[in-house]
Amino acid sequence: MDASSSWLHLPIWAIALATCSNKEFDQCGGKGFTGPTCCQQGIDNCTVVNAYYSQCQPLDLCLVPQFGQCGGQDPITKKPWPAKKSCCPPSFVCQFQNAYYSQCEPNPNATKTCSGAYKQCGGKDGDGNPWGSKPDEHTCCIPGYECDVKDPVYFSICNPEPICSNARYGQCGGQDADGHPWTKEFHHDNCCPAGFSCSYQSAYFSQCKPNMTRTLNTWGY
Repeated sequence: MDASSSWLHLPIWAIALATCSNKEFDQCGGKGFTGPTCCQQGIDNCTVVNAYYSQCQPLDLCLVPQFGQCGGQDPITKKPWPAKKSCCPPSFVCQFQNAYYSQCEPNPNATKTCSGAYKQCGGKDGDGNPWGSKPDEHTCCIPGYECDVKDPVYFSICNPEPICSNARYGQCGGQDADGHPWTKEFHHDNCCPAGFSCSYQSAYFSQCKPNMTRTLNTWGY
């Protein structure tokens, strides 16, 4: 395998890390700054702090799953729903149900150019022709879904992309701020985003930390 083809076998986050020398929270701009102005693509934004300093800061992440709660009141603690979870994933919008509950529901406008949730996106149509032969046969999926091949000849379907509600460097174990265990019962996941793994720190806290410390060069690419 040569160096050029090896890129095809790396996850997107690994390529992003390798093509920009700036790490998270490094400077990426400002008056008089002569260093690299990039940030890890799809991971960080170059955020303007002031006229003299811009910094690679984490992208805003939505920690709410599809059909999850996005407003109202926490049913366990009875406290107002946290602001960081008052959002919805791609192709979903927050729909008010009542003063205690709002839910992320599919955005009806998202299916105009790509197949919707759990709709066909590949294979053959009812006439036996390749899917996509007709104008209304979309071969892409709305954001938040991926075209899952069930049969390489006859059928592919738009299934949800794997979702982890924990952010990079976020908590993935221990206890929450109210002293509750970090479990699904209290609306917490013990997973980590791609490229990160859950690292035990103490009985009260585990954190998502990078599981890749080597660059392409150290891998021999």
